[in-house]
Amino acid sequence: MSSPVNSSIKNEHDKILRDVNDLYGKGPTLKLYVWEGVLTDYTDGIMFALASSVEEAREMISEADSLAGGGGDIQAEPKVYDSPVGFAVWGGA
Repeated sequence: MSSPVNSSIKNEHDKILRDVNDLYGKGPTLKLYVWEGVLTDYTDGIMFALASSVEEAREMISEADSLAGGGGDIQAEPKVYDSPVGFAVWGGA
């Protein structure tokens, strides 16, 4: 038999867990948007953003680098990753 105090603590604990789940369950789903073979000078560059939409990703890149955001490269469709991924991009000469 549980005491009223233990029951009250459990109820509060359960409420906090529900609130946390609601908070994180309703947030935007972030994806990694990657543009490869862009910003070419002597070699290709790469642009990327962790965002909830491709439009948001484009805005973030434009804010971070006005030259990158102002070119035609950013209008291309990026690769979109919505699960864990790893990759490497080698530099050139």
